[in-house]
Amino acid sequence: MSEETSEQPAQRGPTLLEIAYSNVGMVEAARATVWVIQWAWAYERLGRHPKVEEIAEMWAVSVPKAYRDQARFRKAFPGDQNPARIWSFISDQVEVKRRVKANVGRATAQACSARLPAA
Repeated sequence: MSEETSEQPAQRGPTLLEIAYSNVGMVEAARATVWVIQWAWAYERLGRHPKVEEIAEMWAVSVPKAYRDQARFRKAFPGDQNPARIWSFISDQVEVKRRVKANVGRATAQACSARLPAA
């Protein structure tokens, strides 16, 4: 008797937008993810965690609006005071994909230049 194995697809976790949506609804979730992008952009430019006032200046929005955006983010992602953890995860994923792509290119070049043995 042969044993059948059924391979289940890997369980994927929810996306950032799905997490935010479950907490605040679609419109507010979209706005909260914009704060992640604005925060991350400022973080990369400054090389440190940005202050809300710095983000407001960089994105040419009022300081009160920036604080509302930060509050929206915190409501959408409870437990996160700022997007540092989220940005770290995103940037790590981008780096992994970049490395894989570079290695695939290198492996393809090596495979194409390999000499086949005589038949």
